[in-house]
Amino acid sequence: MIKPYAIYKKAIKGKVSGVTIDRRGETVEFLLVGNPSNPNDDVDEMVVELFSQEDEQWFKRSNKAALSEGYLIKIEGEIPDIDTVNAVSDGELKDLLRGSYKTMEKKVNEFTSSIPIRRLLEFAVEANKPVKTIQFLTEKISALEGDSSMPLRIQTDDGSVGV
Repeated sequence: MIKPYAIYKKAIKGKVSGVTIDRRGETVEFLLVGNPSNPNDDVDEMVVELFSQEDEQWFKRSNKAALSEGYLIKIEGEIPDIDTVNAVSDGELKDLLRGSYKTMEKKVNEFTSSIPIRRLLEFAVEANKPVKTIQFLTEKISALEGDSSMPLRIQTDDGSVGV
């Protein structure tokens, strides 16, 4: 992967638009969204990467107003890596259920979002896993979500409702 020469980030909560040059040298419009002070917002939606000194000079000339008003600021250093602890495939979740309870418990405790645990819970109900497993997953979801608007009800193939 080619490292960017320079990275510019939006510095305000509102949307910021402008123009840049892509790697082929073609003019491209951009729209940056998100709240730069919110660590949960996607960093990739808030930055423009430039890959040469010439690109940066062109960018500065083309986006003078956004730069002079402070809507766009240059980032020193690199964009931090994205945490992918919650990015697990269905196959990985099913493998967790096929493995030992302790291994599954350890992995579930690493998750920082309830979404993969909800998916795991669905697979656990489908696979008729023990009540201990279902209860553990339900408690983890409740702990992560607190008062959630997403109910913990799963309908099984036979029509019964669990959890």
